[in-house]
Amino acid sequence: MRLVGLGWVGTHANVAVAAGQCYWIEIVNLGVPGTCGWFWQDGEPTNGRLAQDGGTGYDLFTGNQAFCLNIALGDAATCVRAVGACCLTNGDCIITTSAACGAQGGNYLGDDTNCGVVIATSAPELAIPDGSAAGIDDVITIGGGEAFVITDILVGLLITHTFQGDIIAELTGPNAAVITLLNQPGFPESTFGFGANNFGNPTDGTFMIIDDLAATTYDVPAVADPGTADVTGAWKPDTGPLSTFVGINSLGNWTLNVSDNTTVDTGTLNAWRLILVGANPCPEAEACCFGDGSCLQLTVAACNGAGGTPQGAGSDCDPNPCATANPGSCCFSNGLCNVQLAADCTTAGGIAGAPGSTCSPNPCPCLLGDANCDGVVNNFDIDPFVAVIVNTPDATPPAGFMALPPPFPAGATIQDCWDRRQCTCNINCDVDGVNNFDIDPFVACIVAGDNPCVCP
Repeated sequence: MRLVGLGWVGTHANVAVAAGQCYWIEIVNLGVPGTCGWFWQDGEPTNGRLAQDGGTGYDLFTGNQAFCLNIALGDAATCVRAVGACCLTNGDCIITTSAACGAQGGNYLGDDTNCGVVIATSAPELAIPDGSAAGIDDVITIGGGEAFVITDILVGLLITHTFQGDIIAELTGPNAAVITLLNQPGFPESTFGFGANNFGNPTDGTFMIIDDLAATTYDVPAVADPGTADVTGAWKPDTGPLSTFVGINSLGNWTLNVSDNTTVDTGTLNAWRLILVGANPCPEAEACCFGDGSCLQLTVAACNGAGGTPQGAGSDCDPNPCATANPGSCCFSNGLCNVQLAADCTTAGGIAGAPGSTCSPNPCPCLLGDANCDGVVNNFDIDPFVAVIVNTPDATPPAGFMALPPPFPAGATIQDCWDRRQCTCNINCDVDGVNNFDIDPFVACIVAGDNPCVCP
């Protein structure tokens, strides 16, 4: 193999190949994610190379690249790389291998399945017979792996010709319906039709697009004589519409006929493109709200699997529906508070406050005597109660306030429990707050087994 304009990176080694065996070869452009080229080549049995030195050259894209080989895929006559539609968690559909789909957390729909979009291009470079109404035909065949019910269709044309007014272009679908895309633009209004050159731009390969949704046809009166050279952009079909094909299956032969209907000027059908659109086979994504008020566009299954709350078909994260859906204070049995969605609060065993309510100040009722905020008054509250009595003025809890804190609701901390001390440890319920006068009532509460403690 002869690589043009490349420098080797790392090392290379001989790879044994078998005659008639097909291999998948990838050339990856390092540092440019997603850039990859590939081609097929039968194994060369005499010297173990893919192509002999001085043999067929492959002009690949230049730059710093890596060459990867060594997966035998089967007999060269029938060799294919198995790919299909992959539904991602955000509802997008991509065509990839089963392994690559799984690596992205997607659902692989099977080999040869599709995403409901086919872009098929033919580049025949066929000379158009001069002055022949029969013209030339070129066929794009849509196979089983690309079959679906059509919901939209567009056609791209790249035709070089020195007199646009000579050209008629017609598309025949698998259902035998014929749609005229171009019909001698400018004729007969300008006697001979438009004299400008070309449909599409042959210099940069840009197609002229035929689309039902375009504003007008490429003809008078919307376009003045002599027309536009190298015309691109989107134009309605001359007679149609292309929606005649909507509702049929894409499977089968699509034939483009291009004819030159006046002598002298000549041209070539360089290329044409068929863009077929069907339904996306993947579940639609919708807004998924999480307890922190964040929103992701996910399918229902992905949302539920991630612990979110689906917001319904057609919902969207822009604007964020989660910030105003139900987030508010959520009170737990131990008196701690967390801001979250009402649904998440209920699931976690809390009581949801009004939408928009906050935890500052804490609106939740406290359990008198529950110094460690575990939701019950018992001997485990003694050490935290003593720490509160000794360090009440301090804004933060002392070291060792809770050697083994109980499991708090999501988002709650030891600091939150410390901030509740005036509520949980003011055992005598006086207006002076927590002080030494709360010690005896607390001891009496613990001895009596009261839960919660009772104001004297």
